[in-house]
Parts: sequence; C-alpha cells; structure tokens
Amino acid sequence: MRSPGANAFSTTPDPQFAYETREHRLAMVKILYSIQQRMGMFLMRGDVGTGKTTLSRFLLQQLSADDGYRLAYLSNMNQRTEAGF
Repeated sequence: MRSPGANAFSTTPDPQFAYETREHRLAMVKILYSIQQRMGMFLMRGDVGTGKTTLSRFLLQQLSADDGYRLAYLSNMNQRTEAGF
C-alpha cells in the first residue's frame, strides 16, 4: 500500500513505485546473499537511471525490518560519520 502523499514523480527514488525487472530481482538476490554470508563489501554499478538508488532504498527498507542488521545510508560521500568513515 502506498503512503498518503507519496509522489511517483519525485526526484528522490521511492521503492514503492519501482518496476521490478528480472535484472533487479537478480541483483537483489546477489546483494542479499553477500550480506547474509558476510562476504564483505560489494559494488553495485550501472548507468544513470538503471535503478541503483531505488534498489539501495528497497534493500534498506527490507533489511530495516530485521533486527539482525544495523544499517546506514550514506547519501553524501563527503560527510564523515562518528566512526570516521
């Protein structure tokens, strides 16, 4: 169910309006597998508009419901965290 006031045409990607392609499902399975197996870092790359940010937000949304994960979303790579990352 979509949130009241949600905007499908916002400049910020919203996973609730995403069209999930076969490629997106495959990427999600690979990402989740690497996280669950504690394989370390992974790289997601692609052309502008291919759904990287939307997939990232969908992943955050999905994993935030699980108490076994601590999540952080860094949208500004110039910003420092308390841990110094």
